[in-house]
Amino acid sequence: MALGKILIVDDDKDTVIMLRDLLESEGYEVITAYTGARALERVREERPDLVLLDIMMPGLDGFSVCREIKSRSATRNVKVVVITSRDSGNTLQESLEHQADSFVGKPYDGKALVSRIAKLLKKQPGGRR
Repeated sequence: MALGKILIVDDDKDTVIMLRDLLESEGYEVITAYTGARALERVREERPDLVLLDIMMPGLDGFSVCREIKSRSATRNVKVVVITSRDSGNTLQESLEHQADSFVGKPYDGKALVSRIAKLLKKQPGGRR
């Protein structure tokens, strides 16, 4: 049985593959989306426990996706971790303002990312763990 279901959302396929391989090797079930619109569909269809969400994507950006996830009663408890290479001193603050549960900068440390995910999922109300 998987430790939890994680949706990876990033328009960079190499990033998605690296994150997927890392998380699957740790025992997580991983699903993916390459656009913000598809991410929202996957959240509704798949009910992930956590979303790893890039900010800068064409079309619907990560902040908009996060806001939408957190605004719906059916998905507001889904944990959202913003993961981005966006170099701005305000990115952490913006992430929190858009109700993200955590923020990770790129490049990321794989062990630290896995640890942060594990801690967030343990805190999930009514979670599967």
